[in-house]
Amino acid sequence: MRLLPLVTPRHDYCGMRTYLGLVDAEEMAAGKKHVTMALACIAEYDARRFARLKVDLRGILVYPFSRQITASYIRSSRLCELSPIAAISSDWLHTACLIVHEGTHARFRRVARDDPARRVRIERACLSQEIAFLERVPTTDAARRTERIERTRATMNGLREEDYTNAALFFRYNAEWKAATGAWKVAIARRRRSP
Repeated sequence: MRLLPLVTPRHDYCGMRTYLGLVDAEEMAAGKKHVTMALACIAEYDARRFARLKVDLRGILVYPFSRQITASYIRSSRLCELSPIAAISSDWLHTACLIVHEGTHARFRRVARDDPARRVRIERACLSQEIAFLERVPTTDAARRTERIERTRATMNGLREEDYTNAALFFRYNAEWKAATGAWKVAIARRRRSP
């Protein structure tokens, strides 16, 4: 994992590094375009937050070992990891929200997260920052933005401590890892078969 940023193509947008760990050239181009659009949205409509992201995050890594639309902040590398589906998604505003969310985790990197109650409070703070960001972005579809904000609020209100115990987190990440490595093996096999 630590070597992935060293061997993947790097792209900078206004001082924010992105590392695209994708195999397919079309996916790489789409990922670069959508992540750049998401960062441009943050820079344009929330410049102060974008400046904080550049300080708190070492960069954004499109991590090829994930099948779901996910993002995570990795403390040891200070990278925001995005799944390929999140990076290639046509909904770049959602990608921007994921980056804002994980950037908020980066702000809390010095806070101990050893108990489930604290993990839930941190997650709620991250979701509230997503909402604050969404409220700053102008849109032509106010109903869609309101729906997205309400969904985020519902997620925030539905957080439970039992979902954030060490055992629950291990089970969730282990299942994701197994599914992702299976998908990665299939992608490599396809690539080897193609001329």
